[in-house]
Amino acid sequence: MKNFLIILALISFIALIIFIGLPQYNNLLHGQLMKDAEQAFKKTDYNESGDKYARALEIKPDDLHAVTRLGHISYVTKDYKNALKYYKQASELAPDDVRFHFNVGLVYKARGENEQAKKEFQKTLEMDKNHPTARKHLAEILWDSGEKQSAIALLKKSTIESDDPIDPVAFRLLADYYLSMKKNEEARKVLESALRIEKPHKLIFDRLLSVYEKEQNDEKADKILNRYMSTYPDDIDTYLAVSQFYEKRKQPHKAEKILELAKDKLGNNLESYFALSGYYRRHKEFKKGIEVMEQALTVDPNSNRIYFTLGLLYSEIGKYKRAEDEYKRALAIRYNDANSLNGLAWMYLIAPDKSGCYKPKEALKFARKAYNYSPGNPAIVDTFARACYANGNYSEATVKYSDNIQRGETVEYANYGLAVCYYKMRREKLAKKHLDKALELKFNDKKLINQDMDLKLISEDKRIKKIIEGKEKK
Repeated sequence: MKNFLIILALISFIALIIFIGLPQYNNLLHGQLMKDAEQAFKKTDYNESGDKYARALEIKPDDLHAVTRLGHISYVTKDYKNALKYYKQASELAPDDVRFHFNVGLVYKARGENEQAKKEFQKTLEMDKNHPTARKHLAEILWDSGEKQSAIALLKKSTIESDDPIDPVAFRLLADYYLSMKKNEEARKVLESALRIEKPHKLIFDRLLSVYEKEQNDEKADKILNRYMSTYPDDIDTYLAVSQFYEKRKQPHKAEKILELAKDKLGNNLESYFALSGYYRRHKEFKKGIEVMEQALTVDPNSNRIYFTLGLLYSEIGKYKRAEDEYKRALAIRYNDANSLNGLAWMYLIAPDKSGCYKPKEALKFARKAYNYSPGNPAIVDTFARACYANGNYSEATVKYSDNIQRGETVEYANYGLAVCYYKMRREKLAKKHLDKALELKFNDKKLINQDMDLKLISEDKRIKKIIEGKEKK
């Protein structure tokens, strides 16, 4: 019976082809394959979409869209050999389409074949003299190959020497090159020239503010700040950049007002609340930070990030049980959030015994989960290492602390961690060496130090006593 059904299906398939004709059948099959490929491509399922585009291309070898898609898929999956094949094929099918010369140049550049890439980018600019990205890549190739003056000349043509400049990327890149050559005045002139563009890119404002800061030119900086705000009045990044500039100028109250303005003006944009709360946390005004986060809950009561931030802030003011509740609320919304897991674990490690929240075993459980979700995050690695230490797993802790030192991350904490670990392992010379290094790097976490005051290494060190008394050198 099964064989009969297979034979019947085969006969029906042959009959269908005879009835509608092979060319018409191929057209139908090609259309269905392309439809399925597009759906998979939109979901970034490159395996399925690539397979279907390739099958569609077998039916219609001149399908430019299928060829282009296969080139893109090959490029983003770093299959540069096939990316080059498909983009060259696309260029042959559409020789006047500038996109494909540019894409071939991108592939050559990714493969390190800069001479070939240079030719393709030059061809792109011959076809479209205002192609901004081709100019950027060509300038980078010239710069990296030592042809610095050629790179600068190329960028100048579309920037300070142009009557109608439209390419903010070229301005930014040219300014960066001058800054790397320590030609600050030339960089400033380039960036000021970019202000001729009706809506200069945010990077232009950022770079120009950086130059004015070095020159201590407050008058010009204030003018740029005003234009920056008026050009991008609804962009949180604008307010962040301006407030950071005021903080660098040691004008914290102006920075605070800018962030308050952002919160009031941008309404339901949660980032404005996080920005202002972050400002208060940096300045140790934790209660104000809590007030801002409580306001943020009226915008989105289901944001795990708000509860995570509240956990941080309550922990800072010693309200550990409230912090525990907030972290757990965050995890109830998103159980696998590494930051909330890490925050809760850290709080369990630094809370005093009498608070009822010093829970080293719980800390290890949550720290391990956070580490499993985000093993490359240095703060999470540090918490996991401390949790191992708190549970007597000194060898595992030293491995994790050493990992952070090798990566150059949270090095002061890692050295302090190694100091207490080695002291517990009775390797006192090594412990002293790492404590010296930690203090040299300005380690001054009083909450962590207080947890270790039962160790003579810590309690009898005069430098530690100065930290506890608040007399350490700034």
